Amino acid sequence: MISWKQNLNITGFEKKAPDLSLSRSSTLVAPEEEESHDKFHSAFLNKFGPNHKLLISDLENVPLGTPCDEKKVDGAVTANGYVSRLFVNGWVWEFLSWIVSALCVSGMAFVLGLYNDKRVPIKWPLGITLNAYISVLSAISKYALAVPVDEALGQLRWLYFSDRPRNLIDFELFDDASRGPWGSLALIIHTKAKSLVSLGASITLLSLALDPFYQQLVTYPQRPSDLDRSTVSRIVKYSTDDSLFVNSSNAIYFGSDSAIGSVMRSFYAYPSLFQVPEMAPFCASNDCAWPPFNTLSVCSQCEDISSLLHFDCLPDDGYWRFNWNMSIPAVPTTSCGYFFNSTGPKPMLMSGYAINSSTNAPGEALVTRQLNFRDPRTEEVYWEHSINFKNVPNAIVNFASVSVANAEAAYRNQTPVAHECVLRFCTQKIAARYYKGNYTENILSTFTNHTQRPWPIIMDGDASYNYVQNITIIPPDQDEIFSVDNKTMLQAIFAFDYKLPFYVTQQNTSALPLIRTENDRNDSRLTFLYSVDYWSTRNISNYVADLATAMAHAIRLHPTSSEKVLGSGSLEVYVHISWGWFTLPAMLLIGTLLFLVITMVQSRRQGASVFKTSAVATLANGLDDSTKQRVGSDSLSELFDKACTTKVMLQREMSTIKLRDMNSR
Repeated sequence: MISWKQNLNITGFEKKAPDLSLSRSSTLVAPEEEESHDKFHSAFLNKFGPNHKLLISDLENVPLGTPCDEKKVDGAVTANGYVSRLFVNGWVWEFLSWIVSALCVSGMAFVLGLYNDKRVPIKWPLGITLNAYISVLSAISKYALAVPVDEALGQLRWLYFSDRPRNLIDFELFDDASRGPWGSLALIIHTKAKSLVSLGASITLLSLALDPFYQQLVTYPQRPSDLDRSTVSRIVKYSTDDSLFVNSSNAIYFGSDSAIGSVMRSFYAYPSLFQVPEMAPFCASNDCAWPPFNTLSVCSQCEDISSLLHFDCLPDDGYWRFNWNMSIPAVPTTSCGYFFNSTGPKPMLMSGYAINSSTNAPGEALVTRQLNFRDPRTEEVYWEHSINFKNVPNAIVNFASVSVANAEAAYRNQTPVAHECVLRFCTQKIAARYYKGNYTENILSTFTNHTQRPWPIIMDGDASYNYVQNITIIPPDQDEIFSVDNKTMLQAIFAFDYKLPFYVTQQNTSALPLIRTENDRNDSRLTFLYSVDYWSTRNISNYVADLATAMAHAIRLHPTSSEKVLGSGSLEVYVHISWGWFTLPAMLLIGTLLFLVITMVQSRRQGASVFKTSAVATLANGLDDSTKQRVGSDSLSELFDKACTTKVMLQREMSTIKLRDMNSR
């Protein structure tokens, strides 16, 4: 040490510069020790005055300015000392730790709530991902929560030994419980989960599951986004001008609906190859869905009418024959087969064959005949427009289909397949989905208007048609009004007028089948080879339903009348928060607060000192001297053996508290 040479004289005390020379026993002291010398000098002058002679005993009364002594000035506790006592003798630190833990959990919940169900950001703020954010806050929360639990367990240890004698080994169990889960489990088993300490030990055990619970909070599933949203067509108001023609006299002529007409040509020309046109939706991914939507559509219905046919051999007008020509008066011939109205003035052959007038041998065979109940050639109406569907207003077409397999079947007088079918506009509620290249539509409901209305077609002259009604359909519980204007309705009717009536004939069993259709007032017709048995072998109801679906798809794809239904977009990764995984952290927070408050209340009721887990308190207030002598040993196993059989109790001894052996009393 640096020695002082005559620093203190007999008459007074003066501070002099230290002699920095080193003796054998001296040690160089760092310059910062000058501050402590200054404190010593000032304290000595304040205590004894400048003229006091220095005695060795005087040094014992000089305060050296240690941190513990600085808590009091003239016997009063300083502000720092008061705050320190709040932390040491009170529960401020434990409550602050609990608040920190609660703030961390609340902070996690707040931030996760901001991102819940949101698209994963391309760039995270400050480059910190949600997982990193959760990892940091959960670690702080977990360790902050351990502070009040451990300290409360430590305090309960003192209360545990203050009410009655306990085995000394229990002190070790409490100490282990405040250190970790294994000790907590041992304490729960020892106390049989019947005391307050079991709550604290259980909280410590359950804290092990906090990390897995936090890890399950955030997942990143995929979902359709609002970007590149999928679309599919529907139609609300059907109106088309693509078949309007104006001649030199400014007269307007209507052609057939081109959308429906293209379907009709495929349907009648190549029935074996006919397919319903696809809707061709737009989907940016392999999985798109649309909310259920309503659209204008076409519906069909078919009923069997074979009971109305009767076999006979009767004279008829030959209207069905391949070489029939409207401009040449028909020559009545005798035909055998199945007739409509066989007993009436105008019997109508639907399936059969003509009889050669000279040889009486079977001639040309009628294999298939489809009859429009409103003859577009003469505007003659059969059966008041319908046999089975008189309650259907504003039908697009109502026709009968009668057919056999081929001429041989006709010559055998085989009973034909006969149906009446009707097509009309309707509305449908559809749920649509596109998945891995496959687009499907599920019809949820169908609505048709059954309000009876007068016959809407009025002839104005020889070739002028007027459709005097607009078609309006309002589905129940819907605000949308679906409509087809009168002009467009007439065009749809014309599309069928060009195809019906429809005939398939064979000159004999070895001849190729031919069709005759598109009969108009100019005697033009279309003839070509045909799959003769198609109408007789197919399920007509399903086939006509396919025609209705094809027509519905055609009008929904109309370039000017259709509109888009927005569905899901391309897939995006989004943040999904499973809030249920916050259950355990919330329970532990509430349980810890409850555990801490009950411990404080019990300590106050018993008037116990607040020692908590303090090692100093354990050393100062441990075993009394006599108990130490009986229990003490230099072997840990022997110490444990004695601790298991020694019952101690916390008792006050003058100014101290000691654990006393109660077996010796």
